Amino acid sequence: MSCHIGMLLRPAPAELAATCKHYESVAAGGAYESAVFYCPESGFMSWVAARCLTHIRPSEGGATPKQCPVSATVGADTVPKRDGRPRSRLVDIGGGTGSFTAVLARAAGILPGVGANDVRHHGDEPLVLCVDPCPEMVQRARSVKGVTALQDNALSFSQRRDIKRYDIALLKEVVHHLPAADLDQLYAGIWCQLSPGGVVCTITRPHNLGRDFPLFAACREIWRDNQGEAAVYESAVRRAGFVAVKTHEETFEFRVSKVTWLDMVRSRFWSTLSTEHFTNEELEVGVEELERRFAHHDEIVVRDKLIFLVGHKLPSGSGSGDTRDVGLTRTDQQKPPDTSVDTRHVGADSD
Repeated sequence: MSCHIGMLLRPAPAELAATCKHYESVAAGGAYESAVFYCPESGFMSWVAARCLTHIRPSEGGATPKQCPVSATVGADTVPKRDGRPRSRLVDIGGGTGSFTAVLARAAGILPGVGANDVRHHGDEPLVLCVDPCPEMVQRARSVKGVTALQDNALSFSQRRDIKRYDIALLKEVVHHLPAADLDQLYAGIWCQLSPGGVVCTITRPHNLGRDFPLFAACREIWRDNQGEAAVYESAVRRAGFVAVKTHEETFEFRVSKVTWLDMVRSRFWSTLSTEHFTNEELEVGVEELERRFAHHDEIVVRDKLIFLVGHKLPSGSGSGDTRDVGLTRTDQQKPPDTSVDTRHVGADSD
């Protein structure tokens, strides 16, 4: 696999640079993986992985195994084979430190269990690839057993043609960082990179967290300003040529001590809490608001709603679309529909 680390499709927007800087700071301080949402031992990751696998497998009344062969085999005891050999299986785009990447890969049977040997490749193909634009995150991901890490941003990665085919594309808590104008190009690029019968799973949160979510009012307002509606992402997935597209909403409820939760807020565990939005003084005002709200509680109940958006790419020979070369390593793909996205900047490299 040829990987030109750091090659960008175009200069990263200011928003991406700010987000990257924020998460690098959080990761360097150790707050990222100590937060319940990103701690491998919290139980949250295992739940998300289980729900993800449930939704990418075909279900009764939905896509059939014949239409979505990759989805049907996820979770088998051995890595499914195509063309007589295992293929690059999972790419986690915006995968951060790679912790969830590994949890999902093990749950899917792509990687062996925690105590097994460090298996990262089959031949020259990585079984599991974690892509993230932040150097600090990538550095940490490279230390995760079974994970190969690559520094690149989501849009740039989706346009690359030096990437081996993969079967599962995951975008967990990342699409809200992209401008809506880039979504068509993002998903069309992923469509081209996926193997026939591959699946894309986008995991995000609702546009409105709701008043019950334990964040202060100004923070929830920032969230609404930056988080797109699920229908926006679903439309982009459909326009890219994916079929059997479905959106599922799941709720994970947990209890956390008030002290722990307020410490998480102070650590700015989400970019919604970053210094781009709140000074230290403004953040402390928000924490005080939460202190008053939960004055008589030792624990806080968190009902976290996640949206799982799944789309499938039909296998070659399914009778849908043509089989013209789209410039990748194999040419047995139907071409995705024209998304009418201005791609004049494609190929413009920057440092």
